[in-house]
Amino acid sequence: MEKRVNLLELIDHRQLQDMQQHIFEITGFPNGCMDNYGKLISFAGNTEPLCMEMIRKSPLGAERCK
Repeated sequence: MEKRVNLLELIDHRQLQDMQQHIFEITGFPNGCMDNYGKLISFAGNTEPLCMEMIRKSPLGAERCK
């Protein structure tokens, strides 16, 4: 069976956060990374109201977001 690699085993959390922040600053696109279990480990930018108020509140939308 294949071992699932955790992103933070490959890159330091601070480096990940910095990289995401640069992407946000360049594109204006909020972005996040989740671990293998759907837990948010890093995020840059502001949450979008459409995402938080409509998509993530529905069980199907939350599952597909993950």
